Amino acid sequence: MKHLFIYFWVLFILYFIIAHPAIIYYNIKSDTSFYLENKDPVMALVLLFLSVALWAFFLGWSFRLIYKSTFVLKKNISIILSKGKTLPTKIISVSRLSLQSKNMETKEVTVEFHNFSNQLIRHTLTINDSKPELNRYREGNTLKLYADRELKKEPFMVPEGIQVVVNYKKLIFMYAIWMLFLCFIIWYYYYSYETENQGYGWRFITFEHPLVSSALMLALFSSIGYFIVYKLFISRFAGVKKTDALRLKLYGIKTTATVLNASQTGTLINDQPEIKFTLQYEDNKGKSHQVSIKKVVQLIHLYETKEKQKTIFYLPDEPQITAFENDINAIQ
Repeated sequence: MKHLFIYFWVLFILYFIIAHPAIIYYNIKSDTSFYLENKDPVMALVLLFLSVALWAFFLGWSFRLIYKSTFVLKKNISIILSKGKTLPTKIISVSRLSLQSKNMETKEVTVEFHNFSNQLIRHTLTINDSKPELNRYREGNTLKLYADRELKKEPFMVPEGIQVVVNYKKLIFMYAIWMLFLCFIIWYYYYSYETENQGYGWRFITFEHPLVSSALMLALFSSIGYFIVYKLFISRFAGVKKTDALRLKLYGIKTTATVLNASQTGTLINDQPEIKFTLQYEDNKGKSHQVSIKKVVQLIHLYETKEKQKTIFYLPDEPQITAFENDINAIQ
């Protein structure tokens, strides 16, 4: 059901980005021979180059995304398991998310461990358990984590015994869809030129043409989606960027900070207010620092703004990078 929901929205978005502009364009199109004769060929070539560049970027990005999520991910996990730093952990809680098959359960496992600064941390992993009858992932059991100390290779932390197998059937299907889309774009350039040039070359290319408008809309929606999800939504709810949160999780030092001020910024995310906390803390060298953390606080948790002290993590080499303990533990 989850996959059907995702496929529906992908098709829905693609319709409005690709099919809908084409329907509008070809329904209002009329004889343009006089218009083409007087159109600036340089501007037409600029638009042609822009559309080719945007489609090439999108196709290259999608090809790389498929490759990174399969072969690169498998390679990174192998490197982390062989060269990563070992972190002994204790399982705090386990919950079953789904039963994929008779011998495969997807579980959410929360563990505790001491990070590289010897601070107690909690971390949540999603694990596909191929042998649930062994009860390897049970509360109170130990589990080794392997971490990439430089935080350059995703997924950065992996549990012992993990096995990564590339699903070649799914991989071939994804690349087949990619190839069909590439062939369609090439064909559409050819079709558009043959049916619309009227002896004037590429002068028929305009901002309204699907070759340009669809590429622009695809770039626009992708940029907006990335900004909202990664730059706005996630960081504002956690109060810190994911990259900084992982650094704090592995290298951060825990301390108690005094809340100097907590006030709303005037920004609402999903009708929840963003709060700016001004904090003061003393690092492990006895030096005092004043920092601010902006994060979205749910209305039912607004009482937190009245607290006079907060437990935070900070980076010893970059003391201005801080986050609340609960947010660090929640980041996966």
